[in-house]
Amino acid sequence: MAGNRSRKSIEKKLSRQQGKKNKAVNDVIEKRKRATGSRNELNALAEPDVAAVGTEVKGVFSYNMKGFGFVRPDPQYKVRDIFIPPHETAGAMTGDRVTVRVSWSDRSSGKCEGKIVKRNPACEFIVGTLKELKPQYYLIPDNSKYGVDVTVTKASVKESGAVPGDRVVVVPKGNRRYFSRLVEESYSKYWEFEEVFFSSTVEAKISRVLGDTLSKEAAYAAVLLENNIRTEFDQETVDYTEKASAEKISLAGRADLRDRLIFTIDGAGAKDLDDAISLEKTGHGYTLGVHIADVSHYVRRESPVEIEARKRGTSVYFIDRVVPMLPAVLSNGSCSLGEGEDKYALSCEMEFDEEGRRLGARIFRSVINSKVRGVYSEVNDIFEKKKESEFFNKYCCVYEELELMRDLYHIFAEQSKKRGVIELEDAELEIEVNEHGDPVGVSKRERGEGEKLIEQFMIQANIAVASILNSSSLPCIYRVHGSPADEKLHDFAVFANNIGLDIRGLPEDPAKDPRGMAFWYRNILSQADAAGIGDIVSSMALRSMMKAKYSPACLPHFGIGADTYCHFTSPIRRYPDLFVHSVLNELLGKTGGGKKTVAVIREGEPVNDVPQGIEYYLEASAERAELASDAELRAVAAERKITDIYVARFMSDKIGKKFDVKVTSVIKSGIFVQTEEGIEGFIPVLEFGYATVDEKAMTLKAGRKTYKLGTGMTAVLKEADVVQGKLTFAPKNS
Repeated sequence: MAGNRSRKSIEKKLSRQQGKKNKAVNDVIEKRKRATGSRNELNALAEPDVAAVGTEVKGVFSYNMKGFGFVRPDPQYKVRDIFIPPHETAGAMTGDRVTVRVSWSDRSSGKCEGKIVKRNPACEFIVGTLKELKPQYYLIPDNSKYGVDVTVTKASVKESGAVPGDRVVVVPKGNRRYFSRLVEESYSKYWEFEEVFFSSTVEAKISRVLGDTLSKEAAYAAVLLENNIRTEFDQETVDYTEKASAEKISLAGRADLRDRLIFTIDGAGAKDLDDAISLEKTGHGYTLGVHIADVSHYVRRESPVEIEARKRGTSVYFIDRVVPMLPAVLSNGSCSLGEGEDKYALSCEMEFDEEGRRLGARIFRSVINSKVRGVYSEVNDIFEKKKESEFFNKYCCVYEELELMRDLYHIFAEQSKKRGVIELEDAELEIEVNEHGDPVGVSKRERGEGEKLIEQFMIQANIAVASILNSSSLPCIYRVHGSPADEKLHDFAVFANNIGLDIRGLPEDPAKDPRGMAFWYRNILSQADAAGIGDIVSSMALRSMMKAKYSPACLPHFGIGADTYCHFTSPIRRYPDLFVHSVLNELLGKTGGGKKTVAVIREGEPVNDVPQGIEYYLEASAERAELASDAELRAVAAERKITDIYVARFMSDKIGKKFDVKVTSVIKSGIFVQTEEGIEGFIPVLEFGYATVDEKAMTLKAGRKTYKLGTGMTAVLKEADVVQGKLTFAPKNS
């Protein structure tokens, strides 16, 4: 409500102002209102409805190899997925943009069907492994989402020089640019029953050979292509960044913080250091400084590098390499906050009381000089062993600050508990590679106090920056996370109940009490931890929640327990952070700061003199938020795929070896298991002989044995599919 009152007072004041410049400011605020709606506009994250019969809806098609498909409507329709029967798919491929006319719907069940009436094809290539079944060649796609049989012309095999076992890229046969499915219908009669089968085929030719399908380089190339990850910078972008990075550091219009005890803490192998921290004890509490690389100083709007950055959306981090959002001369050079180097920063200094409550914040341009290049593992050792740590000499100049930071971190952690922040188990794997890049070890990634401290400090800065921008109705790309939808919340509650957890305490109307719902989740996870299945239940809880995304609208972040949140702290590797920096720099250039004066944006002080350049960011925010959300999904998919492939490579020489595992999930076709190192695999139900599965209770019964979540067992590795990144196990006694 405070934000709404602030907005009204600003609009009232602006409406009294005269002149062309003031009219431009009013226009900005009106467009902002139309773009984002009310601060309480929660329906943007609400459960979608069912499309009415006769409605035409645009969306993305997804094909199922059984012949039918689904259309995922575009967000503006706010309707559920639409089922497309086999005869109504119009040959569409997975990923095609289509227009579908709804032919049947049932609001009570939430189901509807439709017919594709217009198709905008999108599938230009398919990556997979070339196989031969004389006299024909065919492709096994890396991604099973296509669900089609791919035949490959003999002429293209000969011309490309590919041999069976190579990973190749195929395109449509002939002069066509996009693939279309050729649908075949067949019948099978068994006694008095007749069943209809559908198969789909595409004809293709080889356009590129990636190499032996089991090679690491072929795997990388395939994953990058499949997920549309851009890997090369054009010459114009390279030239621009080299010129920009050659600029000498100047103190004009910036606070000189080079004498402050400011330092970074990151992973040992990190080169793109975009956040540094400082902390001082005050009479009323603490002054926390979060100093972020001023990337937008070098990456100006509509410049070649900015255009490329928005297309990439994010850096992509693989096991032994990085595909950066920005060229290395910036990401690892001019922008990176290296130890002992003068660097441009955007500083967010926040005042907190002894209880960790934020009293105020200010944002300004600065020049910093990091005193220590901190490493998480070393800081954790310092926290554990204090002055007896082998790393003490390295950190002695900031040791007192580290201890003070640790105290403040614990205060923030306690505050997080009070506001219902949900702490989910992190199942991320850490893969050790040798000098050749081959995996030699796999373990669960452990997060110590150093990692958690930085996370908490960055969250505080993100909340403060978002609050400042929102209170003055200024453009921003927010990070939003909706409350779990009723259906998924119900499914998770049933799941928790079926495995013996106490589900009492769920609010009567969860949508109106997100904090109460968050505390309910925390209680369920606490019980699961006590039962030794915390990581399993945490994974299921995560599935029950909506995905966080980027939005121009200021909506709550359920997981963090914040009404206002954005990403500000990683502009080297994330485009939304760069966008927020660009808005702030636009404001800091117009808030009275000159060459000798340091401009400051303060929390609680509305920005009245809004520059006309802000309108650019207002108009671009919705499009950039959508691009960033899509880029994040692609990056996550690519990173997970490479991790799965590396794990399969690590396990490929362990076929027949026994492993102690525990059950992590039960589905109709079998059970998922996890080793002590966090490696996941699947045991097909057929491996148990005669077995019955209860999906609701998540149990599998085979003879006298019952397998449920958390059940320990011994399993034998049967297959390590390096191409798909999948492991198949069998019970020891099968």
